[in-house]
Amino acid sequence: MLALVLTCPGLRAGVPVASAEATARAAWLAKNPSPWEARVTPQAAQAASPSVFHATQAPGNPWLAPGRPMLTLEAADEMSSVALREATAYGFNPISVCVLDAGGRVLVLKTMPASSGLTADFAHAKASALAPFPGGVLCRDAAGVLVGAIGVSGAASDEDEHCAITAAQSVGLSTEPAASRLV
Repeated sequence: MLALVLTCPGLRAGVPVASAEATARAAWLAKNPSPWEARVTPQAAQAASPSVFHATQAPGNPWLAPGRPMLTLEAADEMSSVALREATAYGFNPISVCVLDAGGRVLVLKTMPASSGLTADFAHAKASALAPFPGGVLCRDAAGVLVGAIGVSGAASDEDEHCAITAAQSVGLSTEPAASRLV
């Protein structure tokens, strides 16, 4: 009988590479502790960044989640609705509004039907990166803790910024910038 010996990139001396790598990996892990074993406890995270975890709720402000520096979904929805109403009331071009939480996650994204195609993307960019254009506004609670951001796009830059500031202040948040240039 004739025996064939084939060489294949997936084999090392007749041992599959995956098996050899798995054995080597297991040996290495036995000698070196896993970085996942030393997880950060909530207490350690609070000590490292107290402002992120210890926001105080403004008395009578139902828009912030109690005990956390977070906008509620209702607050984000109200902010976006106020921005859209403000644009309509002043006769601005159709806009898009994006409200983010303090972690940068999108809570609400609304677009007026007649707005141009990229306004939603620009609103998100203004809120998330706070690009150097008017229309991206940081939102803070009464204690000065960052709770989110709002971005508006579609109208002129000053008009976008006016809608964003008005919307954030409508739910009792302070903004950066603090006032609109239009009023």
